[in-house]
Amino acid sequence: MVINFDFARNLILKISSYEGFDALTDEDLLNENTPIAKVQAYLDLFIEEELISAKVKTWLDGSKTYEIRYVTLKGKHFSDSLKNPNFWQKYKKKITQKGINFFTDFVEKIILAKL
Repeated sequence: MVINFDFARNLILKISSYEGFDALTDEDLLNENTPIAKVQAYLDLFIEEELISAKVKTWLDGSKTYEIRYVTLKGKHFSDSLKNPNFWQKYKKKITQKGINFFTDFVEKIILAKL
């Protein structure tokens, strides 16, 4: 999977800004231009990197649903770093120039750059 860093940034910012009392689901993160499979793939990356805590249900037909419980402390540091558009543009350029292809490297570079 080729990582779309802008999509990842926008998605984690959307998740971290959610203030509702009901659980946030993968369906809540959709817009008319984004397939559910793309949202779910990035949610899997966020879970793997421990940016969010989420409950994933797999149904008999193989489909999945995601219920996001909360943004972790690591996820909060990550999303807080990405809120500033100037910071994002500066580091996005550096990241793409260095050819970072792994999401783990992306998360680490952003968090360490802001600390």
